[in-house]
Amino acid sequence: MQNTKIINGFPFTKYSKKTFPSNENIRKATDFYTWMDERRSVRGFSFKPIAKEVIERILLTANTAPSGAHK
Repeated sequence: MQNTKIINGFPFTKYSKKTFPSNENIRKATDFYTWMDERRSVRGFSFKPIAKEVIERILLTANTAPSGAHK
């Protein structure tokens, strides 16, 4: 790890946030609302197989959710 600070034995990663122009935020928020408003409860499930890699990516994504220790 080049140029990486170590704090209490853990590598420190500097946070940099993405920002978007205001008009793009409004469009993204509207698109997100429209997409979420189409959701419905599911009481039936498909027996169609799902690739293991897809499930692994979903779990990796869930693991990025913020928490107190980010763990």
